[in-house]
Amino acid sequence: ESLHKQLKAKESKIAKQSERLQAQGIDGNVGAEGQAEELSTARRDREQMRQRLADLEDATKSQPKVASHADAERRLIAQETKMREVDRQAHELKTQAESERQEKDNLIRELSALRGRMAQGASSSGNLETENDRLSKELEEKCGHLEAYAQEVKRLREEKAKEVVAAEWAPAPEAVEKQPGSDFSMVTSLPGLQRKLQRLEETDRNLGREVLYHLQEREAKIESLNSTIALLRATVDDLRERPAQQLAVFPGVDVGVRTDAPTPVGVGIGTEATSTMGVAVGTDGWPVGVGRGVPVGTDAALAGMARAAGPDQPYPAGVDMAINTSVPQSPADMSSMGQYPAGPSQIPPPSPRGQLPPIRRPPSREGSDPAVLAHELQELRRQHAEQRAELESLRAQQQQQEQQKQQQQQQQQRSEPPARSTPALASSAQDPAMLRELQEL
Repeated sequence: ESLHKQLKAKESKIAKQSERLQAQGIDGNVGAEGQAEELSTARRDREQMRQRLADLEDATKSQPKVASHADAERRLIAQETKMREVDRQAHELKTQAESERQEKDNLIRELSALRGRMAQGASSSGNLETENDRLSKELEEKCGHLEAYAQEVKRLREEKAKEVVAAEWAPAPEAVEKQPGSDFSMVTSLPGLQRKLQRLEETDRNLGREVLYHLQEREAKIESLNSTIALLRATVDDLRERPAQQLAVFPGVDVGVRTDAPTPVGVGIGTEATSTMGVAVGTDGWPVGVGRGVPVGTDAALAGMARAAGPDQPYPAGVDMAINTSVPQSPADMSSMGQYPAGPSQIPPPSPRGQLPPIRRPPSREGSDPAVLAHELQELRRQHAEQRAELESLRAQQQQQEQQKQQQQQQQQRSEPPARSTPALASSAQDPAMLRELQEL
């Protein structure tokens, strides 16, 4: 109703102004222009008011009529609730718009930074391409040098392997050292054996060290045997020149004349003195044969001595021989020297005067098959383990015996008065037997 009243008042006012303007005229009147603008503004406001009035009428027609005051309040409360929800949504949309604006600003800054970097990279791309070309050329040159070096190293390795194989399997000459005044020689260690020992020591240091000690001990014993042979040869030369009745007795030699032999002279070799001519030479070398004290090479000396019996008899009558002159051919045989069965040995026929048969040396191991060497190493290792176990058992037995002996002595000392010295005498009597047992062990 108020809008209708305002609309009517506005229309009446507009009509009056339009009439006044028509009456006065527009030409040449400055104030008439302002009035014309006011009139147009009033007409525009009138149209707006008419539109609002039409909207309100439509809304009033669409809504049900209010029956009571409570119904109107309920509608008002519902509209207020809707307005609050609309305000909340508007606030959320405003906050979301602020966050989106900040993200947009950040993206704009990042985009500007990326554009700056792109501009800088574009400016330095020419220098980088030039440097890349130079480094590529240097890399190609280095690769060529590296390939040449690799080929050279491969060639040198192949030559080295060929040299090592040739040095291992080539027969090395024996290094022989002559002893003064003797034709017997001592075989020294060969280069091939030394190289094999070095490889063995690199593989297993303990086993290589034990094998080296064993070979050194073997060489030392061979040297002692050679010296003993030289001494025997000198003795045989002296015995040849002197008559049998005027032989001088030196330590370790027992000489006797046998009268019941059909030949002029008989020679008997043994460890015990008999009624025959017996020669027993004491030496530090290894004994060859059970119960015999004659070293390796005595067969040559006996052959020289047997020539006194007669030139036509290679084995003079009355000669009692029980010598085993075989030489061990392997370290296993060397470890078991002195345990050959006793029996008559064949003395070689006498050689011309002044010459003795050559020494039979063990064959060289140079150039042997690696499988054979590996088998020998396994045998040596097994024998070493057996010897070590036996030695430990013997030591344990010895300790047990010593403990038992100490316990017996303590019991005797407790049982007997302190003035008596019987335990001391018994222990002193048992000491030599214990010493002999220790020496045998």
